[in-house]
Amino acid sequence: MKIPKIPIPQVILDIFNKEGTTKKLKNKDHLVQEGEVPDQCYLLERGVLRYYFCTEDGDEVTRVFIKQVDIPLAYRFFSEELKPSGSFYSIQSLGQSTLKSVPWKSLESLIQRNHEAALFFLKKNEEIYFYRERSLRRSTKMISENYREFLDDYSEILSNVNDRIIASYLNVSPESLSRIKKK
Repeated sequence: MKIPKIPIPQVILDIFNKEGTTKKLKNKDHLVQEGEVPDQCYLLERGVLRYYFCTEDGDEVTRVFIKQVDIPLAYRFFSEELKPSGSFYSIQSLGQSTLKSVPWKSLESLIQRNHEAALFFLKKNEEIYFYRERSLRRSTKMISENYREFLDDYSEILSNVNDRIIASYLNVSPESLSRIKKK
């Protein structure tokens, strides 16, 4: 199943254009570290980001890639009571990335008074569950099928992503990925 693209409403883009501060990331720079509670919301204008976490053994496991133009959510909820542990994932730039940031407070205010903005963020939270389900489904498919799905969804970012990261996304060893790529 292809990853659905949720269009960003103009009212949200207008806030980023009016109030946004530009942030540039280099390759491997972090936008958010696991456990942080960001006070900013970001609009990815250019580049590629990945969501990942580290296992107890220190291995990085990539779960999601975010391509331009999109709003990467750091699993930041709008209620103070729901976010005691912060972001579940680290968000890292793969290559050069340009983002705009605005305070969450600005967006929370917009969401309270604008149905279109509220609906967009509701859909973005649903997207989180889509990615989780998709990640679980990868464990039940053949590696070659998962790799084809990755290529269908992310072929334009291949130059930014090394095989170790792709293998962690597919939940296979780099050696297994190498064998699949040769076929």
